[in-house]
Amino acid sequence: MEYASLLLLHIAFGVLWAGGAIAVGLFVIPSIFEAGPGGGAVMGAF
Repeated sequence: MEYASLLLLHIAFGVLWAGGAIAVGLFVIPSIFEAGPGGGAVMGAF
């Protein structure tokens, strides 16, 4: 039972990590590039 719960937890955190990476790659990085020179300030706050 402990192995199954740890496996489920590992899969859940992997899905969260992958979703975050996809969201950053599809939305955050293109927005920063589109902001031009102001994108550096955004990255500094990010």
